[in-house]
Amino acid sequence: MLQKPILLPIPKKMSFGDKCVANEVFSNEITFESNSDLPSEGYLLVVNAEGIKITYADEAGKFYARQTLQQLQMQYQNNDCPILEIEDYPDIAIRGVSLDVSRDRIPPFEDLLKFVDLLASWKINTFSLYFEHVFAYKNHEIFWKNASPFTAEDIKKLDNYCKERFIDLIPAQETLGHLARILCHEPYRQLAECPEGFSAMWQLRESDPFSLCPTDPKSLEFMEELLDELLPNFSSEYFLCGGDETADIGIGRSKDICDKIGKDKVYADYFREISRIAKKHGKKIIIYADMVKNNSTACNYLPKDIILAEWGYERNYPFAKNAKTFIDSDLRFFFLSSNNNFYTLGGRTYRWRGNIANAVKSAIELNALGVFNHEFGDFGHWTQFSFSLPGFAYGAAVSWNFKDNENMDIASALDLFAYEKCENAADLIMDIGKIYLHTSESNDADSLFYLFYRGMFGAENVSKAELADRLAKAEEDLISCTYRLQKLRNCPERVRQEIAAALQYISFAIHTAKELVQRDDVVKVCELPFEIQKDLTEEFCSVIDSLLKIRDKYYLIGGRHEAILYLKRYWETCFNQIKFPKKYLSDKL
Repeated sequence: MLQKPILLPIPKKMSFGDKCVANEVFSNEITFESNSDLPSEGYLLVVNAEGIKITYADEAGKFYARQTLQQLQMQYQNNDCPILEIEDYPDIAIRGVSLDVSRDRIPPFEDLLKFVDLLASWKINTFSLYFEHVFAYKNHEIFWKNASPFTAEDIKKLDNYCKERFIDLIPAQETLGHLARILCHEPYRQLAECPEGFSAMWQLRESDPFSLCPTDPKSLEFMEELLDELLPNFSSEYFLCGGDETADIGIGRSKDICDKIGKDKVYADYFREISRIAKKHGKKIIIYADMVKNNSTACNYLPKDIILAEWGYERNYPFAKNAKTFIDSDLRFFFLSSNNNFYTLGGRTYRWRGNIANAVKSAIELNALGVFNHEFGDFGHWTQFSFSLPGFAYGAAVSWNFKDNENMDIASALDLFAYEKCENAADLIMDIGKIYLHTSESNDADSLFYLFYRGMFGAENVSKAELADRLAKAEEDLISCTYRLQKLRNCPERVRQEIAAALQYISFAIHTAKELVQRDDVVKVCELPFEIQKDLTEEFCSVIDSLLKIRDKYYLIGGRHEAILYLKRYWETCFNQIKFPKKYLSDKL
């Protein structure tokens, strides 16, 4: 029986002959032929007794045919290859991945290049690094000096590397909100909307400002200086300039003007100026759409050449419904999904799969410009990279060919292409990413595992008895996953370490929750007796040690201290009778 290949993404059309050809065929010279009648980025790949022939629409199609060929070669290097013919092209023109490198987890540059190679092999054609404060701006060392920042030379090298792989590297720099890591320093604080600070759940300190004041000319002067230095390093025609979650605008220094002309007008006028700056460098701006969605007045204030990025990370997020206002206002738009790894160590498999499929399906139906799949590192970015890959791979697959990849067995492809041929690694990682369902809310967003730092456990209107039953089921899954990890063969060291750390954390979270639900007179973890807190914090220290061991081995030092401060905040919320160990704050910056 012929062994059919595993391909990621699964192509549009793939047919097989009833015979095989020797694997030496991959060593033969390839015949190439251009055909402009094929769809953009499309190709035909034929492997038979006469050799290998690639017919391609354009240079990108030629490159993607080679990526498919390499996946075939990987599988048939020791076996004969079936005679086959593949016809393939993408559903969506812009298929993107965005990686957060500002929230405390920065990969070494060589690892970033390897990640680009992996994305290219999955036919991703757009990539962005999410920046808040991690570019080495010449005159502003004070806010990036401990961040292991990217230099202009790094970006130019990465941009060229991406172009060679038909990936458009888009600059992504926040320009209004999410600037606490800059505005907490002097002299930048005086540029903030709320210099005294702004309280939001994602802020590490309430005393930190969040947004620039959009009505202060000095804010724009500052941002123009940054962008004039940053943007020329990118060859992309796009610039993702943030603008999301700016809930503080209109309550601080811009209040009088917002009250007079309206917050929507102030917001639009600010990004009109950001667009002007970007146009100097030949770029069109993309802004996150959450501050203007379902608001026709706000949308109509925006210049028509601004592109909106509608983001939502729930399985059933109403992408199509929210896009109606953009369509009515004649504004172009992207959809942004997520691999749903923010404030989690074990992933949310059910959630990311539904969210990504929903975004891609909606993008195809509404002819959106494209889809970006994001990973954000809010609250310390302690997610292990092995748990990041399934969502990225699935997003790549469905944005290329939704129909054939929506329900694909992505685990087999991940084992082969992402986990170095470690059989069953992907199934294990994705099953760990389902444990949270036992204790999640109805929208499968929150759970006691991932929000334990709030000091409370359990869903609303759920008794402690029911929570105890849920915890028992979660513990059963944990035991099973721990056993399966022990049985993995040929598992790369890093993958094994990262799985073990996730399981260790989940075990700690279950233990903590069990201590809580066993006591009728206790609602919060911080109300547990001292001796119980002492035992739990010793276990927490073991978790932290494992996380830091991985972090120090595989990531740059930038952001390490701040990531630990988030753990400290979790600790102090839950275990208020025992001080956070000084050793974690003093050993490294």
